[in-house]
Amino acid sequence: ASDDNGHGTQVAYIAKSVAPGTELIVAKVLDVNGQGYESNVLEGLQYCIGQGADIISFSIGAGSYNGFCDSNIVAELANSAVSQGIFVAAAIGNDGTTSLKSPACASNVTRVSATDKQDAIASFSNVNEAVDVFAPGVGINTKGIGGSVTTISGTSASVPFVSGAAALVLENKSLTPLDLRYRLASTGKP
Repeated sequence: ASDDNGHGTQVAYIAKSVAPGTELIVAKVLDVNGQGYESNVLEGLQYCIGQGADIISFSIGAGSYNGFCDSNIVAELANSAVSQGIFVAAAIGNDGTTSLKSPACASNVTRVSATDKQDAIASFSNVNEAVDVFAPGVGINTKGIGGSVTTISGTSASVPFVSGAAALVLENKSLTPLDLRYRLASTGKP
């Protein structure tokens, strides 16, 4: 499916900029307005698992959870992907609250929040003790549909930095998803 919204193209460009040798598996799960259903997300997630993805990058999220939501159907399948050896990174949300979005609320995924150009936590970024990694997410230059240069902000922009970094690590070392999450979280700037 082709990108008719632009969000997927923007985040894919960031991931490829970080890890240019990485092969992307694309699953379109939202419509032209950036809206969709859990069933579409589940189909896309299952497609990526079936294609043998090493990393799944979620620059989307829904709901509002005060803690882990492993009973949420998308979170459940994201945790299943991790148990199958797939590193899953997910945007925590842009509400400026302490809540988690699904699938970032899945206990085994790597939860990503955003920082600004001064490496401070982005004002819009959701933050709580469950965040694993912070990555740039304010004023990120990327490319959209047709190759036009655009600037985006959000935890959606942060996730492909983490996914790209994970791809670079996996090029040189075999790690389980949870060991990779620990590697990324423990080697970042506190």
